[in-house]
Amino acid sequence: MTGPEWVGLGYDEQLPPEWATPFRESLASVGLDVEVRSQPGPRVMAGIEWLMPTIAAVIVTPLVSGFLQEAGADAYHTLRDSTAHLGTQLLGKAHTISALGLKHSEYSPAFSFVVLLDEGWQLKVLLRDGYQEPQLTRIFELLFEVLILLDRGDEVQLLTGLSASGCPGRKILVDYDEALDCLRVVDPISTIRRGEP
Repeated sequence: MTGPEWVGLGYDEQLPPEWATPFRESLASVGLDVEVRSQPGPRVMAGIEWLMPTIAAVIVTPLVSGFLQEAGADAYHTLRDSTAHLGTQLLGKAHTISALGLKHSEYSPAFSFVVLLDEGWQLKVLLRDGYQEPQLTRIFELLFEVLILLDRGDEVQLLTGLSASGCPGRKILVDYDEALDCLRVVDPISTIRRGEP
């Protein structure tokens, strides 16, 4: 990471390199440095599916919220809109997922948001196939509110009462409750124990 203006984009190396170019260029136009990294393609992995890397992920730190607040509305809207547009290129694209050897589940293996926290912790936003730009835009707005609180060191209601035992691999998993218009923590261990898909 190079500083508060850092944004990362990790993606599967089977996607063409130019896939990331519009995202990087749009953020560069408002002063955001984007580190783009490809990762090896599908490989045999064992574990809780929701903890696995997605085909592509936009990665930020809480510090980016401070930069965006200082940089103004243009920088914020550019990151929000570019991220939402990027997600719609993958979410719900069954042919893309099949080509990469992955299968569908409750959450998409294609795209996610990841926030890097202190001491190796991550907050991963799980996304559902079929989300369009309006939903992804709203999810980004809710996530940005969390980033502001984290950057200021304020209490984050979403994370209150979490224990390490409910967060395997130091990953806090959250999803979007569309009915309540909020982010909520997902506990993969309890879900598996209940036998839910």
